[in-house]
Amino acid sequence: MDRSALLNEFKGKVDEFEKYQGYIDKTKSQSAKFAATVVEKVIKDNTEKCNKLAEIIIPLMTDVESVIEEMSAERLAALGGRETTEFDLQVLELRQVIGDLTDDAYLADATSLTEAIAAIDTNVAAIDVVFNQYKDVLGRWQAVGERSGILAAPKPVKASKKGKSMQGLA
Repeated sequence: MDRSALLNEFKGKVDEFEKYQGYIDKTKSQSAKFAATVVEKVIKDNTEKCNKLAEIIIPLMTDVESVIEEMSAERLAALGGRETTEFDLQVLELRQVIGDLTDDAYLADATSLTEAIAAIDTNVAAIDVVFNQYKDVLGRWQAVGERSGILAAPKPVKASKKGKSMQGLA
């Protein structure tokens, strides 16, 4: 499945799960107005729907997390290429300043390097947009999955012997 299809599939299933979980939450808030058996029936029906969706969503999580890792690596590689290109541009600038390159030679080479930097920036921006979409929907799933009890909430990190928090280290 390509990235776009995976994102759409995952987002659609999370949206649907949130809808049914919302029905469960609303049912619980209205429980005083209806017979317990009616409330239990509606909660049971929507819980079954949530469980079926979770059976689809949980395996997709692995794919989503893999795409997020791949995109992080792609972004880092692109930024590494940008650093190299900027270095090459600075070398040209210095050579021009010291007279090692003519203005025409500098412009010819510098133009292609500045275009390459712009292309890298455009690529990184595009990666960031999709990356953030993946992170957002994964975060939504984790929140609703934890709230519903489908996913376990992350365990709090205990302070080290020195009293410093280990939170944020991974």
